[in-house]
Amino acid sequence: MLCKSDIENSFWFCLIPSIETMFASTANPDHFMLQFGIMQYSSRFRIEMDFNYFRTSGWSSRINEISQQRGATFTPTAIREVVNKLFVPNRGARPDAVKVLLVITDGKTSGDDTPLSDVVNEAERKGIIRYAIGVLLWKIMCHYV
Repeated sequence: MLCKSDIENSFWFCLIPSIETMFASTANPDHFMLQFGIMQYSSRFRIEMDFNYFRTSGWSSRINEISQQRGATFTPTAIREVVNKLFVPNRGARPDAVKVLLVITDGKTSGDDTPLSDVVNEAERKGIIRYAIGVLLWKIMCHYV
């Protein structure tokens, strides 16, 4: 999961319990059928939790400890960072697993000259399925989560 850090605080804090619920309801701690990692981005990139961390019992509390970054929106470069630095074996990514990248963003890239088409092709070559959630009406969405 790749989270744009400049999303409004109230949406961010509303999103965190939803993430916890989603993963807790599908994760099997004995078999680790599902694993996830989180990278947050602005003009900087920070891996909040890699796939190895998910194997520990502290993943749920770790999500609540994430503090939100601020800054520009380097979405294409952030996707490249995730593809090359998070979806890798030393970060716990399994070579034979289905890999899904979920980008949560306000939808507006700013300050990043990296072409989105380049990084989409890089993810495609590595077999990573991509989805994006654009957050525009965060007040409405948060109210109904």
